[in-house]
Amino acid sequence: MEQQSHRLRAELRALYEAAGRPTLSQLAKQGAKQVPPMPVSVGTVHSWLNGPAVPGTDKTACFLALVAHLHSEAATHNSRYRPRSQAWWGQVLKQARQERDARRGGRPRTTDPSGPPATGPVTLPSAPAAFAGRTAEVEEILLWLEPRADKSQGPVTVAVSAVAGMGGVGKTALALHAAHQASARGWFPGGTLFADLHGYSAQPLTEPEQVVGRLLHAMGVRGRDLPDGLDGKLDVWRYTLNTLARAGTPLLLVLDNVRNPEQITALLPQAPHRAVITSRHSLSVLPVHQLRLNPLTEEEALALIHAALSVDDRGAERVHTQRDAAAELAGLCGHLPLALRIVSALLREAPERALCDHVADLRAASSLLDVIAYEGCDEAGRPYALRASFALSYDHLPQPQSRLFRLLAKVPGDRVSTRAAAALLDGSTADARRLLHSLERSHLLIKEPADTERPLPAEDTEYWTMHDLVRLFAREYGRETATADRRDEALDRLRAHYAEGVLAAAGHLSPQDDTQEAPTRFTSKAQAVTWLETERTTLLIAATTAPKKHRLFRTAGLLAIIYNEMRYFEDAVTLSQQTIEICREDGNQDTEAAAWNTLGSALQSLHRFDGAIEAHTRELAIRREMNDPEEECSALTHLGMSYAGRRRFDQAVQAHTSALELARTTADMRRRAEALNGLGLTLREMRQFDEAISCHTQAGEIYRELGSIRGEAESLNNLGLNFQDVGRFTEAVEAHTRDVALCRERGDTHNYANALSNLGLSLHAVGRYPEALEKHQQAVDMLRDQRDPRGEGGALVNLGRTLEILRRFDEALAAHREAAQLLADAGDLVWQGRALQNAGVVLRHLARYDDAMDHQLRAIEVFDLADDWHGAAASHYNIGTLYRATGDYTKAADAFTRATALFRQTDDAVHEAHALLCLGIVEAVLRLIRLRRGRRWR
Repeated sequence: MEQQSHRLRAELRALYEAAGRPTLSQLAKQGAKQVPPMPVSVGTVHSWLNGPAVPGTDKTACFLALVAHLHSEAATHNSRYRPRSQAWWGQVLKQARQERDARRGGRPRTTDPSGPPATGPVTLPSAPAAFAGRTAEVEEILLWLEPRADKSQGPVTVAVSAVAGMGGVGKTALALHAAHQASARGWFPGGTLFADLHGYSAQPLTEPEQVVGRLLHAMGVRGRDLPDGLDGKLDVWRYTLNTLARAGTPLLLVLDNVRNPEQITALLPQAPHRAVITSRHSLSVLPVHQLRLNPLTEEEALALIHAALSVDDRGAERVHTQRDAAAELAGLCGHLPLALRIVSALLREAPERALCDHVADLRAASSLLDVIAYEGCDEAGRPYALRASFALSYDHLPQPQSRLFRLLAKVPGDRVSTRAAAALLDGSTADARRLLHSLERSHLLIKEPADTERPLPAEDTEYWTMHDLVRLFAREYGRETATADRRDEALDRLRAHYAEGVLAAAGHLSPQDDTQEAPTRFTSKAQAVTWLETERTTLLIAATTAPKKHRLFRTAGLLAIIYNEMRYFEDAVTLSQQTIEICREDGNQDTEAAAWNTLGSALQSLHRFDGAIEAHTRELAIRREMNDPEEECSALTHLGMSYAGRRRFDQAVQAHTSALELARTTADMRRRAEALNGLGLTLREMRQFDEAISCHTQAGEIYRELGSIRGEAESLNNLGLNFQDVGRFTEAVEAHTRDVALCRERGDTHNYANALSNLGLSLHAVGRYPEALEKHQQAVDMLRDQRDPRGEGGALVNLGRTLEILRRFDEALAAHREAAQLLADAGDLVWQGRALQNAGVVLRHLARYDDAMDHQLRAIEVFDLADDWHGAAASHYNIGTLYRATGDYTKAADAFTRATALFRQTDDAVHEAHALLCLGIVEAVLRLIRLRRGRRWR
């Protein structure tokens, strides 16, 4: 139906993302920069990006200017977006317009306000004074209101649009704004009528007989001419509508604040007339076009505050000059139009006061609902107060829904699944879903879009949440009824539900035992992982806030191990620290030591090596106090790994050697293999490659005998990297190929991605560049999906090296720069330095010598911070080649001298020889230069 429109929107959205998501106000300003200026609103830009609007012919130049600006921004962000030509954009825009015009009957939407005079009555209240945003929604309503849109498309079957949404979201303002626009365009010469049904109001509900009487009175029918009873009045109403239709004078009816369909069903007109309904309830039983209204975007919220303050010239610039504070203010208001109008009224009363002071007032308030309030009511008698507005919806809830509403406000986190809600209610998922849907129809609850691709049952993929201010309101009421609601019992059931899920998932994810049988709560590891990822924030909050005696609180240690394995390291740190506190109170040394181990592992993964060393030292002390040599051996291995990360290699070797001695004493082959792998990694960092190869070979043989696929794969990976270091590339390819196969067999997606990246390195080394490129790209994509910025950064460095050898320098540079940023954010100084170093090499190929020099110098700074003298040596060598290429042989000699010394310091004889050779060449050149100068002087 809308293929070209979707194509245009999807491409524009992709370009917008590639450009770093600039603010909509920045994009809107592009129109004003044109000659002549072509102003365009923030809302219009929003509707171009998100639908449903397609730029009109009068906006073509503005749209193309916006596209050109986004192209420019995307280039500065080094994105991989493939730019389109202006001709391409123009063609797709043209096709999208043609598609839109066909949908409207073969012609563009009428924008000329002129039309037949509005001869009929108009009872609309005034248009909202400070309406802002909602461009897409207004466009959608007008598309359905336009009477002439159906002339070439047959009869219109749906003549009514229903605007639904939570209290305070701006339904009435939108309906009135659209109705005034339609009336001004002369679309409804039969009249534009308005009726407030008081569905959610302090006033009594308006009955259908009252409404139809008022409508007929507005149409000029005298009261004494109306028959008694509803049926008679409806007959006159229908007769009046038919008369107008035959005369070609359609009418627009706006029915505001409807509570239930019975109020309006008999009043709804047929084409050519139109109607707009507003309600806090989804009136799905009616044959109407539904438009669900959500809170404003940040840009729209700022625009509304600006419009409200601009009523007074003194406030016109407050939003522009204090944008950050205004954005924070809008966020505290939840981007709700009613809240924004109330706060704007308060701001107008203090025109000299800084917006940040108002923000401070809101943050300091005991309840936001106390301060987002203003004296008085609107023209419909509705109070200017959020609490009162929400109460009008809450007061009409049946008891089961109102209890669930209050309970949901206290669940850990800000969302709950259908299954969790069933546990909260101690009922079935079917009953829970029914009540949840009822709250959603009342717009007190929001159902998140379902992710049907997740491998979980529907009750585990349906999630429900509340607007922040609605949750605050529900908590207030919940405090008053906590005992009657049996809230503590309900929350205990919910915590038990989460604890059972954690225990069930652990059976699929235990990192200690490859052969452990999994329980039946989840049918697969994929289900368990998906549930743990989806519920991660909720589980973290629930586990850390549960009563200390509750079993969920005491699953924190297990959950820490799981999230550490899933690479959610910050969560593992938090949960491990909680577990340590529990164990100290209980005197449980064994579990405390395990928690110190998990904490150290997580901190090491975050490159917080000092903290990791402390954690593993604590673990080691407890194991020695317990006289547990097997676990003491593991603690020593973990401590050695942390020392190596901190580049304290002598202490690392000592710890690993002690672990090996203990493993020999206890005849524990698995721990011996772990210690051998740890020692081998340390020896590789010390550039003692032959000894490292021996360690990893022994470890691999032990793991193979034990049947540990995970351990064997890890040993093969380490072995392959060492083979590369010593130039045994064919053996490296073989080792990494076996590693890839074992990781695939085990279903270990993270190590599989790393294995692919390392296999790509070895393929690169033997000249199989296309295959290497493929492996590197696979690894980058997988690690990005797994949210591993450090792994992704390393894989990008490897990808960039292969792109460089293929002379795809621009792509290589982009890969290295992206890697450097990821690794800097992850705190991995060594690999960040390598990324900068490699980017400098690529820039040298591009003859961008100043930029290349800058990257090498930055790399040296990073290597110095990491105490990585070998990395610094390589960058000094690269600087020497740069000076040599630009003819500055004196500085080149100095750089090669430094490189030679550092390579010698790190026992790298091969690269030391390379640096000496280059040093000899530039010194020879310098001697020749001096000789030639001497001859010219004589």
